[in-house]
Amino acid sequence: MDVSVIIPCYNADKFIGTAVQSVLNQTARADEIIVVDDGSTDSSAEILRGVSNHVQLIQIAHTGLPASVRNVGIEASKGQLIAFLDADDVWDSRKLEKQIKIFQERAEATLVCTDIRLIDEEGRHLGDSDYSSWTRSQFRSLMKNPLATLLQGNVVSTSTVMVRRNKFLEAGLFVVSRELDQAEDYATWVKLAFQGGFYVIEEPLVSYRIGSSNISFQKVSEEVHRRRMAAMAELWCSYYCKRARLLDDTSYIMLIKRGVEAAKYRFMNIQLLDAVRMIRLLVLTVLHRLFGKRSAWFHAATLKGLAGKAS
Repeated sequence: MDVSVIIPCYNADKFIGTAVQSVLNQTARADEIIVVDDGSTDSSAEILRGVSNHVQLIQIAHTGLPASVRNVGIEASKGQLIAFLDADDVWDSRKLEKQIKIFQERAEATLVCTDIRLIDEEGRHLGDSDYSSWTRSQFRSLMKNPLATLLQGNVVSTSTVMVRRNKFLEAGLFVVSRELDQAEDYATWVKLAFQGGFYVIEEPLVSYRIGSSNISFQKVSEEVHRRRMAAMAELWCSYYCKRARLLDDTSYIMLIKRGVEAAKYRFMNIQLLDAVRMIRLLVLTVLHRLFGKRSAWFHAATLKGLAGKAS
């Protein structure tokens, strides 16, 4: 199975060479390595030209949106399987081999991720973190019910992910939105979870660098977190609204819970139009759950009746 590796890069000259070398050191060779440079102003491009025999370099004007940068790489790629690596992270040499094996053995596999180890800017191992321990405790749940698990919180680190190309395209690539404030990958995994087939290798096959441009471990305020979650809840309800009847009870309840939290947040912050839009989405999602294809007619008839009473 052909494998494409996508690496977004922005001013990562200190780390990009090590990241690319970790791909070249794999026991199972990647068929193509695509680095998308998001308008770097340092020497990242020069370093990558030094390994041009192994790497396809795509340079774009700066966007500041990692999801958009990854999508450029995906659209340029050809592999049946796509693996993602951030420019400041490092792969264990067996990562691709172990992930490819699962895809070969499991036709239903959509996504395969792994555990992580934490390293500092100099590459020194920082030991287990609370995040990593929590992630491991959720792995079995992720494999049994990826949607319900992810609606509770993100347990997937992007640099650990390999996806089946056709299923990822069905989900619509990475979500691109400044409103999500660097949580586009999390929003995307929740959409992809509808496909099912999430598998986890419970080994730390990725070294995740802390203290550089990685944002997953950066502290964010409660306000930023709630704003992100409200934006993601609206996106998820939009995506799953017409699919609500196909969801298991646990996933459906978690989806509605996230939507209610988002509506409440927006009301509390006097974002009234956004709150009304969120409530409308929740109502439509419940209608689709109850009535399926008849929900559109039911919704229209309800609005007509209300209009008649008002007149």
